[in-house]
Amino acid sequence: MRCAIWLTLLAACGQSGTLQVSLVFPDGQTRLPPAATRVRLVVEIAGAPQTSEADVAPDGSFDLEFTFGAVDASATVRLDALDAAGTVVARGLTPPVPLASYSQRIAMFMGPPGRFATSPARLPGPRDQLAVAPLAYGVVLAGGRDAAGARAGDVVIYSAVSQAIATGLSLPAARARPAAFGASFNVVYFFGGDGDGDRPAADFWRFDTNVAPSGAYATLAAPATLARAGTAALTIGTDKFLLTGAPPALLDATAATATLTAIAGTPDGVATATTGATTATAAGQVEVVVAGPNGVFLYDGTFKQIDGGAVTDAAAVTLPSRDVLVVGPRAVRVTPAGAVTDVTLTATRRHKPAVAAARGTLVVAGGFDDGGTPLGDAELFDATTLAPLGTVPLPAARGGALAYPLQSGQILLVSGRGPGGPLATIEIFTP
Repeated sequence: MRCAIWLTLLAACGQSGTLQVSLVFPDGQTRLPPAATRVRLVVEIAGAPQTSEADVAPDGSFDLEFTFGAVDASATVRLDALDAAGTVVARGLTPPVPLASYSQRIAMFMGPPGRFATSPARLPGPRDQLAVAPLAYGVVLAGGRDAAGARAGDVVIYSAVSQAIATGLSLPAARARPAAFGASFNVVYFFGGDGDGDRPAADFWRFDTNVAPSGAYATLAAPATLARAGTAALTIGTDKFLLTGAPPALLDATAATATLTAIAGTPDGVATATTGATTATAAGQVEVVVAGPNGVFLYDGTFKQIDGGAVTDAAAVTLPSRDVLVVGPRAVRVTPAGAVTDVTLTATRRHKPAVAAARGTLVVAGGFDDGGTPLGDAELFDATTLAPLGTVPLPAARGGALAYPLQSGQILLVSGRGPGGPLATIEIFTP
């Protein structure tokens, strides 16, 4: 069966190249949905979409070729599979890809629009409490706890280009709940986590994913007084990060040797913050909102407390408006000016949900109910207005998971615990 997309790129000098886009289907599927009768390809360059269509054969196969001039730009590629009534029954999206006169390959995950589907890629085993950090082409997933509760040292990369898992060199020591920072040139920094005896550690590692065949580590110096686990790593500038915990700290990776230093003079209670998100004012001033059991705090070079109410078992996301939304049993919306408003968002109380926004959709997935049972659905909202868009099932109930927007605009859902313990499956939400 043939399901291939060929984009031929013609340059003025007579050279040409091809962009081959292959399809990856949800776990257990090998073809487009039987209802699909036609596919529509949309290639968008600088906001200008170009389309091409083809019929789908009864066996799910099709051929689709598109020719256009090679330019010094990138394009996003979307493939919609439509049924006889014109309804989209599956959609694939790619990250921005260069339109250059050389040959390259990329894969797209064909998921049901507005729904979750299980990726054929899996973690090395069931994992909870792992760390995630962005790369230019995907995300790094590291450490965690396995089904027996033991700390893990696995490092894997989920590629938004190949829609597959690649194995990286294991952490120098097994860690659960480490902090991870994605820096320039696909370098990742790991700090702390639950170490020997499940005590918070202060190990500081630089992981260079560019070193063949599976990356390389360098050990960096960090004060033992900064030991911590289960804290958030938040970007505050190019290769500069804020690390929550006791005390909050700054990681500066702009020099050849990265440094980690404590932030002095912080308000009482800020050290207990466990979640947060980065935003900016209209003038471009970078800020970080962090929240925890002792309230909500704003960091713009110094910390100040902006709300005294507890925010626990929560996850934070930055909205298109630049407001930060913190979602848990208590949900609050925080403006860059520091105004805090309680919001009634989810229809179900959710402890430790996974939260992310992509392509205009806010996803609040899973979590635990008040009795600690993992929840098997996700609530969707308009990311701008917060108007509810409905509730959709998850392939597997899970709480304490991580949701991360991929460069394609799809959302990765991974880690966490189901009714039987940690999970190895990876789920993808397609807007």
